[in-house]
Amino acid sequence: MRLTAIIILLSCTGMNICAQERFFNFIDGFRNTSILETDTGFLSVGLNGILFQGNSIQFVSMDMMGAIVSSVNYEVDTVYSTEYTRTTDVVFEGTRILIAGTTVSNTNYFRGQVWEFSTNLTLSHMLTIERSNGNWLKSILPISDTVMVAGQFIFDGVSQPYASYLAVSDSGTVFWEVDFFCGSNCRLEPHHILPLSDGGYIFTLQEEHLCPTLAIEDIRSTLIRTDGQGNELWRIWPGTDISMYRQGPWTVQTSDGDLLFAYTDVMSAECLPQFTDTATVRFVKIDLETGETIWEKDLMDKLPNGNTDPQGWGQNYQLTQMEAVDDGILLVGTGGIEGLSIKVTEDAEYIWHRWYHPPGITWEEHGTDVEMQILGMSPTSDGGFIMAGEYQASPGNFFPNGIQSAFALKVDEFGCLEPDCQLADTLGTGINDLLSPKGEIKIYPNPATNFLSIEVSDKGYEIEEVRITDMLGRTMRMQAPLLFKEGSGVVDIQSLPNGIYILTVQFKDGRTTSHKFVKE
Repeated sequence: MRLTAIIILLSCTGMNICAQERFFNFIDGFRNTSILETDTGFLSVGLNGILFQGNSIQFVSMDMMGAIVSSVNYEVDTVYSTEYTRTTDVVFEGTRILIAGTTVSNTNYFRGQVWEFSTNLTLSHMLTIERSNGNWLKSILPISDTVMVAGQFIFDGVSQPYASYLAVSDSGTVFWEVDFFCGSNCRLEPHHILPLSDGGYIFTLQEEHLCPTLAIEDIRSTLIRTDGQGNELWRIWPGTDISMYRQGPWTVQTSDGDLLFAYTDVMSAECLPQFTDTATVRFVKIDLETGETIWEKDLMDKLPNGNTDPQGWGQNYQLTQMEAVDDGILLVGTGGIEGLSIKVTEDAEYIWHRWYHPPGITWEEHGTDVEMQILGMSPTSDGGFIMAGEYQASPGNFFPNGIQSAFALKVDEFGCLEPDCQLADTLGTGINDLLSPKGEIKIYPNPATNFLSIEVSDKGYEIEEVRITDMLGRTMRMQAPLLFKEGSGVVDIQSLPNGIYILTVQFKDGRTTSHKFVKE
């Protein structure tokens, strides 16, 4: 099942905004972890299989409007992955694509692997990185055409799982390897690797301290600076409040040479952790040479916080990527039931944030258990961003059997899926007031057989165009504005086959709104 919403800006309001496409597509596969713009469109990488059951890496090629052009599956060797495969890092580099992941056997043996694909999506090389009792490969950083630094989570059967980093060639030669521990009843998990100009690295990790019952009591984000051989120079635990979980850590180097660290604090630190009503996204500026904290900031006054928000978004904040872009820092992740993007300056001053969910579906239709995760993001040549992720929903009115699907999300330079959503940033009004016309829009009857009436209570909104798409995203009918007067009109649907459709109304000021209807 694939739902598509495509929105095109019809006028240019800035240097980069003209012709910026926007779309949301459900695409092939169950988990889309990374996406990149190509010469002809976009290429996404993910898994074609339900989480913890997938044994196929999937590539999906799309055109510039997000329509699927082709899909290629690579079946992972089932001798080692009879249970599942999990990809954890994807690197697009020149003429190759590197995918780090872990295969798991039916005896619960973990083995790290790196798959190298050419740009024509054929496997050119595979590197196995394994330890005697199993390892989970978490992140990779190519440092030459033949050598990479890899971070892995080690299970040795003796101590708590710990982090290990190594420099390894594509033939398997190990140049150096270092292990990092955090004491008894503590496991240390690598997240990502930041290269430094002096040849050294910043390793961003997550510490999990355990209660005597081995339940997680405390999660701390950890930064370790090393030289070019992985030797530790300093180790810090950013964030002064140790009474909260500090997780989802990400680090970038700012233009002044120092570090900006981001994390979330979703729960209290105790043997029976509780969701906190102060949950938010927090930042720490760190001196690169000493590891000392320069300042701390948070987005408490900008984002919904924990249980104080009616939908409880704050209690589930998770960051999945942080990137320095031309004019600031962009973070993506999830706020629980919705995807989330945040833009700040290098000094962590708030610029904007956006929530995302599939267009044309009301919350009542989603089902009771919903999660939308943005797992990867990259800038596009038109000044916007393309994002990848996974959407899950329990059975509901819109998806009677539930859904777990990969998706691609294209937004403009302001993070907007809907045109002009950034106006809410300066006008101080709720963003939803600017995504659709003020007042109520009605479509009736629903279900309908021959004609569908559209009525907007505010007559000042003129309808530019009406588009009807089926559940595969195909345009079934477009209607010119000549048939509409004063915000009302009728759409002829007699020729449509019976089924469920999305009706998208675009107004002359560029705003759009979508509604589901049934033809019978």
